[in-house]
Amino acid sequence: MAGSETMVLTDLDPGIGWSAEQIEQLRTLGEYRHVSSRPTAVADAVRLLVNSHVVIMPPLNGSLGEAELAALPQLRGIATSSTSTAWIDLVAAYRNGVLVSPASSYASTSVAEFVFAALLYESRRLDAVLGPESETRRTMNGRDLAGRNLGVVGLGPIGRRCVELGTAFGMHVRVHNRTRRVSGLQYHRLKEVLAWAHAIIVCVARTPDTMALINRVNAAHIRQGAIVISVSREGVVDAEALSGCVAQGRVARFIFEADMITNHEYATSTCVPCDITRTPHVAWYTAEAEGRLRDEVLRNVTNMAAIIAAPRMQGRAREGGGR
Repeated sequence: MAGSETMVLTDLDPGIGWSAEQIEQLRTLGEYRHVSSRPTAVADAVRLLVNSHVVIMPPLNGSLGEAELAALPQLRGIATSSTSTAWIDLVAAYRNGVLVSPASSYASTSVAEFVFAALLYESRRLDAVLGPESETRRTMNGRDLAGRNLGVVGLGPIGRRCVELGTAFGMHVRVHNRTRRVSGLQYHRLKEVLAWAHAIIVCVARTPDTMALINRVNAAHIRQGAIVISVSREGVVDAEALSGCVAQGRVARFIFEADMITNHEYATSTCVPCDITRTPHVAWYTAEAEGRLRDEVLRNVTNMAAIIAAPRMQGRAREGGGR
């Protein structure tokens, strides 16, 4: 950006729900532009970002890579309104001098609470308890969480919160993670966690290394009658492998979050419908999480604006003789 140039901030997420005060804060950063309709494809977004320096960007279909960034030479920062950056080629962004800042922590409590709400629903047979009066008392017989085995796959913010909640419920907890980032936990190989746990929570970020992390080979080791809950993005858990486990009766219930912008392959699963539950990307969706998301994106954008402006300010100081 040239020294006298005003920063252009384009907001591609009209559903974020800014307050009037937050919009005023955004306007203090430069020229604030916003769209009335959210784009769903990278190509559509690129057309809206001509002359933009910073963008608030929701998840998109496609890939924002070298060619797309080359078409946006003024772009210097992307603040995502989600935890994911899966549609952004981060290497290309780095090469083109584009900062990328995801909203990484706003949803951890909400998603973990959703996971345990689902786990309690299944364990205490609330489908029978809240179902038709014809249900017999025997069908309502559930299981306590206390004393059961909880396997957590992934120790990001969501995984760590799940460990805390599982421990609070009196569950025995083991984890699988690429690194031993939290002390005092029992770390095990993935196959060992799958074979041991009565309840398995999958909450790893989707990266090339985690695609098909739960696959046909290791899914065969899942404990008989286990409940599997995945809040990872599509591709981390192999659809057909879990479908087979449910059909065989190895997995009692599979609950997963569908991707918010694509048609998830689980939607066409051949499993018996009552054995698989597909939720429409709502695990994070609480009023509190929405507020935290707005606050985090605003912080990220403000920090980006300061970083981008720093070279301009240094240039001005040099032009003024270093005053």
